[in-house]
Amino acid sequence: MFAMLLAVLSISTAQADPPELNLAQEPQGKGLGFAMGDSSGIALAYRPDTSSTVAGVVGWSLVHEQFHVHTDYQYNFAKITVDPRDDIVIWLSAGPGLSVDMGGSPAHVGLRAPLGFTLIPWARPFDVYVEIAPVLVVVPDPGFTVHGATGVRFYFP
Repeated sequence: MFAMLLAVLSISTAQADPPELNLAQEPQGKGLGFAMGDSSGIALAYRPDTSSTVAGVVGWSLVHEQFHVHTDYQYNFAKITVDPRDDIVIWLSAGPGLSVDMGGSPAHVGLRAPLGFTLIPWARPFDVYVEIAPVLVVVPDPGFTVHGATGVRFYFP
């Protein structure tokens, strides 16, 4: 009985096609991944071409213990070829950020101006990035802080 069940299962699994994950040929299109740093969470991106990206993170600030969301428009201003297939892109960006303390303190709104580096492996559907982001806090009290993060994003066409 066991041998017959094993034979039926092996035949049915051999005929079934494995599920296919539709990834982009290179890091372009819609990206989804994770970021670690200040803040850590889900990293999203949209890269319509090789010169710009709209990126953001929805997550939790481990340093400030706050819910955090930000989005930036990134302009790629330099590319360094590290070997014939891989590139490091250097970019500047700007965008808003919002941090909300779940304990009832006022929300913080700031303007970010990150500088970052993105490793783009040749013909692979992902990128790896590092950023440091000076933030001008405008609400509730004007001030200045710095955020930093590293992350990885996988791209879908």
